[in-house]
Amino acid sequence: MDDETIKMIESTLHQRTYAMIMYDNPFKLSKKSLKKVIKKDWPELEKLTEFKEEKLYFRFNIGDYKLFIQNIDKPILWKDLDHACETTYYWENPIKEVKNHTKHLLVFVESEKKRSVETYIILTKIIRSIINLINAIGVYWRLSLQVFPTLQFTQFSDIIKEGQLPVPIWIKVSGGEIDNNVSNFYTTGMAYFYQEEIEIIKTTKKFSYVLPFLLDLTDTLIKQGSYIKDGDNIEGNDGEQINVRFLPSEIFDNKEKSMRLFLK
Repeated sequence: MDDETIKMIESTLHQRTYAMIMYDNPFKLSKKSLKKVIKKDWPELEKLTEFKEEKLYFRFNIGDYKLFIQNIDKPILWKDLDHACETTYYWENPIKEVKNHTKHLLVFVESEKKRSVETYIILTKIIRSIINLINAIGVYWRLSLQVFPTLQFTQFSDIIKEGQLPVPIWIKVSGGEIDNNVSNFYTTGMAYFYQEEIEIIKTTKKFSYVLPFLLDLTDTLIKQGSYIKDGDNIEGNDGEQINVRFLPSEIFDNKEKSMRLFLK
């Protein structure tokens, strides 16, 4: 793949479903090793077809999905990783370890089923296979603005084998204390499922309560769609009734509507 094609792909990434794999080893991905590891990890996937291999580039199909893997012999720009590293809770020393990567793989999927659960599952599966094959440092999941060390990403993605969704990869829960024992929390990633991001404003609940609660809620919303209506009540982890309103965001400047949960 020539430099102009790479620049074209990079300039249109905002339109694509992609993730990046950070590594620092000699590039040793091959058609044979890729086919072997995907078949081993995910035997239920359709056979890889129309496989094209160039020096640092792979393209193949899995059913109706087109997968592209591009090796880029330089690190991901720090401006794209800075916030993700500062706000992650899945990686003990992210800044130090992420800064050790010198190269990355850009992996993206194209399909008529844009922003579908199936599309994200395919991307998650392929990423999971590659990172263990090349002994990667970690993954930057751009759709939720998160970084994961290889082991953590592997563990989260393996729940697909149990029929579950890897929501901790797809959805990020952020926030924290803004005043004495009062906190704000919000999600990143629900927009890619055509749903409002969720906000909790001025709650006394701690992150240890909010994280599993919001991951469970977003899991249900992704599976069932937007079944919650403005003014509905939903049940919290401890049986508390939580009122839901769809209101302009208090977290983001764009003022798009969010799903506001009135959690005490």
